[in-house]
Amino acid sequence: MKKVFGVATCDLTGVKGTKPYSTWKNMLRRCYSHYDYNQASYEGCTVTPEWLLYSTFKQWFDENYVEGYALDKDIIKKNNLLYSPETCCFVPQEINALLIKGKRRRGKLPIGLVLCRRNKYKKYQVQVKGRTPYSVGYFYTIEEAFQAYKMEKEKIIKERATQYFQEGKITQRVYQALMEYQVEITD
Repeated sequence: MKKVFGVATCDLTGVKGTKPYSTWKNMLRRCYSHYDYNQASYEGCTVTPEWLLYSTFKQWFDENYVEGYALDKDIIKKNNLLYSPETCCFVPQEINALLIKGKRRRGKLPIGLVLCRRNKYKKYQVQVKGRTPYSVGYFYTIEEAFQAYKMEKEKIIKERATQYFQEGKITQRVYQALMEYQVEITD
């Protein structure tokens, strides 16, 4: 059998084009095809050995997938680099997008901060992306600005977690992880 990305085996036939297969293949691509999928958030990622066999991943997928949801590896365990049954979950796209760090786009500033040069004073603007992006305010130091971002972002995460859990759209496990989620200056 031909290896997928040189590491995995598809042991079932007639699966190409299906949602479980495309989810599995995209997960493998993020970990093992740096040519196709070169994003900093996936650097160093791996897939648990049991999921390198498609039928094993498909069984987990069939038991956990929710239509329209995204596979996530680091909500349950922040900064996790391993795709596995213990660390992965399916979440609504809005929840997944809420936790994107965008390191490559933002440069050297901490998450949520933009340097503004208004008049002769340097100020840091805090921008939070919830359902729609908005400004929290302007601050003179990185530390003040980051603390404002942290408080606002964690509040939004908890609000969305509570809303989605009450609506039955996320599991208790995902809800708990989101309620404990802490934004760090190194994010």
